[in-house]
Amino acid sequence: MEFRLLGPVEVRADSGELVELRPGLLGILVVLLVNPGKAVSQRSVVDKVWGEHPPSMESLYRYISTLRAEVRGDGVHWPRAKPGFWRLDVAPELVDYHRFRHHLDRARQSSGTEVEEHCRRALGECGSELLAGVDGPGLHRLRTQLERDRIAGVRLLAGTLLDSGQVSAALNELDWVPSDHELDEEIVALRMRALAAAGQLRRLRDYVVEVSATYREEGTDLPARLRALHTSLLQQDDPIVRPRTAGAEREAQWTLAGGVTKRGLPSGGLSRTTGSAGKFVRQPRQGGAAAGGSRPAMRPRQLPAVPSHPVGRDRALAGLLSAVEDAPGVPPWLLIVEGLPGAGKHTFALQLAHRLADRYPDGQLYANLQGLDRHATAGVLRDFLAALDSDVPERSTVDYLAAGLRSALAGRRVLVLLSNARSAEQVQPLLPGHPGCLVVVTSSRRLESLALHHDARRIELPPLPRADSIALLHAALGRPGNPGPASEAELDELAALCGDLPLALRIAGIIASRHPAASLSETIADIRHHRIDALEVDGHLALRATFATAHDDLGPQAQRLFLLLSLHPGPVIEMSGAAALSGLPRAEAGKLLDRLAHLRLLDQPDKHGYRLSDLSLDYARTCADEELLDTDRYAARRRLLDHFLHSAAGAAALITEQARAIVPGPPDNDVEPDRPGGRDEALRWFERNRENLLGAVDIAEQHGFPEHAWRLAWASTDFLNLRSLHADWIRSHVIALQAARRTEAPDAVEITELNLANGYLRAQRYAEALALLSDAGERSGDPSREAFRQNSIGWAYTCLGLPARAIPHHRRALEHFQAPGQRYGRAHSLVYLCWACNGIGEQQRALEHGLPGLDLFGELGDDMGLAAAHHAIGGAHAAMRRTGPAVEHLVQAQHYWERCGDLHHVAWVLADLVVLHRATGEPERACRRWDQATARLDFLGEHPDTPRLRALLGPR
Repeated sequence: MEFRLLGPVEVRADSGELVELRPGLLGILVVLLVNPGKAVSQRSVVDKVWGEHPPSMESLYRYISTLRAEVRGDGVHWPRAKPGFWRLDVAPELVDYHRFRHHLDRARQSSGTEVEEHCRRALGECGSELLAGVDGPGLHRLRTQLERDRIAGVRLLAGTLLDSGQVSAALNELDWVPSDHELDEEIVALRMRALAAAGQLRRLRDYVVEVSATYREEGTDLPARLRALHTSLLQQDDPIVRPRTAGAEREAQWTLAGGVTKRGLPSGGLSRTTGSAGKFVRQPRQGGAAAGGSRPAMRPRQLPAVPSHPVGRDRALAGLLSAVEDAPGVPPWLLIVEGLPGAGKHTFALQLAHRLADRYPDGQLYANLQGLDRHATAGVLRDFLAALDSDVPERSTVDYLAAGLRSALAGRRVLVLLSNARSAEQVQPLLPGHPGCLVVVTSSRRLESLALHHDARRIELPPLPRADSIALLHAALGRPGNPGPASEAELDELAALCGDLPLALRIAGIIASRHPAASLSETIADIRHHRIDALEVDGHLALRATFATAHDDLGPQAQRLFLLLSLHPGPVIEMSGAAALSGLPRAEAGKLLDRLAHLRLLDQPDKHGYRLSDLSLDYARTCADEELLDTDRYAARRRLLDHFLHSAAGAAALITEQARAIVPGPPDNDVEPDRPGGRDEALRWFERNRENLLGAVDIAEQHGFPEHAWRLAWASTDFLNLRSLHADWIRSHVIALQAARRTEAPDAVEITELNLANGYLRAQRYAEALALLSDAGERSGDPSREAFRQNSIGWAYTCLGLPARAIPHHRRALEHFQAPGQRYGRAHSLVYLCWACNGIGEQQRALEHGLPGLDLFGELGDDMGLAAAHHAIGGAHAAMRRTGPAVEHLVQAQHYWERCGDLHHVAWVLADLVVLHRATGEPERACRRWDQATARLDFLGEHPDTPRLRALLGPR
């Protein structure tokens, strides 16, 4: 097969025939194709393709089933992925997107004619409109990035052609740049260079006038670096301006706005002689050591030495160096290195600065901005001016000194490293006024405004990949005096305790070397127990200090929220949960969360919520232990548990049509529950908060909120059933049962025991289910609950292959549910009897029970009941070899199970249809159903029924 994304999105079969797919299917396919061989989460796909308006779960699974059936061929494979994820393996050469990326990367790494060859092959993959025919928030972002990459390819090609003397070819490539990129600074710079190299100075002036007018229409001026380049070109001081022979043109490869040549010769210190030989002789820099003997310009060398310890950032450093060194046109002049405290930003920036220092022959400046405000920046400015041998006035404003620094740097190529910046306002006065210099800024804050204002390049240093963390630990522990060989499991745990942060890993290595006689497991145990407080060396190299700096920058409200977040039960912190914890309005809580994220005390991996890293959580808990009162903890937990309980109860009522008696008492006055707008939103709410709810049950049981504990577990039951999350169901109800037994309400124990028994049933742990159901029967005082218990016992016997023993239990339940107002229980009992009668081969009796049950569920509008009834009735017709009615009911069962989102039962229905189609000689239908069933099983992952279902399905 072949896949085209860089034009109208198309799929071509091996025969060359176009595979027709709807836009929604194409959107899913695009997301999977750009991530070949990677498991992509369902949520990520939905967000990228549909954003705030996702399809129903039924439609989503139908889409992926269709894709699996239609997108098949050589080099294409749909492997099994973990639950909630999809994966498509496809050979990269079959996708134009990957061919484009491959050649563009090769072009960036190549030199000479290879650059031109790879650029042309990359750009040849692109059509006029990228990703045409698909839309969605994530796809729009991908289209924008692809357009940027295409323009980067044009810049690289045009710059290469210009440097090799192919001026006309360079202008021809630049003429293809779309109008919406006409103000791209590097494109403008390349066109200016090309016009000057062609000797078209009048056209150059006209072009600059036109571009300047367009900039003014956009509300800004022509950037300073473009004005400087224009002046340089018009002065014709640079050899590339004048037409010359091809050989001489290739020799004169200079950076125009004051820089270094491609061969590393410093500009400003060389000029071309008038001789015909085309030689270059060294000339004194203006203001430098002339014949008159004036003093030479100062060249400061302020960079600190690079620390000897590694930080595991070699790949990131190599990639950034390549991007800076090979950038076409005007290279980036402001780099902002950001990341969590302890991510190794300072060492990374030092390594980068030292590697690039020889490209900036006029010197390197360095300042650590930690703890300095804008007023204190005046001292840094004076130090810089003194280092550059400029006059330093005794008294002057920051703005005056900043202007002096810009003047001192004009015409020079200086590298400036500013470490530990706290704000854009702190950095702004220290920036040069022209692009000949390079400024590298490191910060644990998010400096979005600085990056936006100056079109800076931001480099995010995330925690290290686990393999790199373990490699760092190997290096540290392999030194003499350190504990002996460590197992991979020990290193993995130690890396996890360190949050995969280079600073923490380095400290852990030093701690391990202190006690050579101790085993590494003892060191790990100490760090596990004391965590962030243990990661300290000699009082000055401490991980806690890096978090304390950010914490101290918070206001009182944000500090209080940060401490309260340590009480949150799960990994995903939504704005509504933070509002409940703090007792603040949601909008105010949202602003505080953003402030915490700005200071890197919180992560925001997606739009749905925030996360505390393990180390940040540990720091928050340490501070909370010191500062939070017990009364504050109790009130915050109460508000949060109220929030989760009322939100879960409301969402559960949207999942099942039958009203459940989960209704809790009124919430705290400061609590505003989440209110999903419909069934699909309710399911997504449970998916986002599943781990939060499980943790909330645990916290409620531990901290004296037993009523919240058992009701929270109950509210989650239907969702956990639909997603076949039986382990979560059982674990939460085991904890809930402990809590229920501490309440004075007998209903709490009976309901929780019945729910736990049903969890055992779904997990096929029948002996435990029957034992619990038997114990519950001895205490049951509610007739309806006793009838539900009888149905559960009967279903256990049916699942055990003992349907004859099941029938009396279902009949007893049915007798009770014959009373008025018991339609829901009566419908369930009838369908259970239908299944049991099928099991003993009495299909006619099965239909006599199943059809009235179907009618009752129809009256109730209960999708889950309708799905179960159609499934049981379809099985009865199939056993009686009534193919038409069997298929009709099984298809209806699939429809309703899909609507409920119960993939486990969908897979069973599809397997039944596969068997039926094979028996009736319909191989094409059987194959289609087989593909759909396999897709569901792949999505489900590990499930007790999976081996039986795969055995039933057999090979395709």
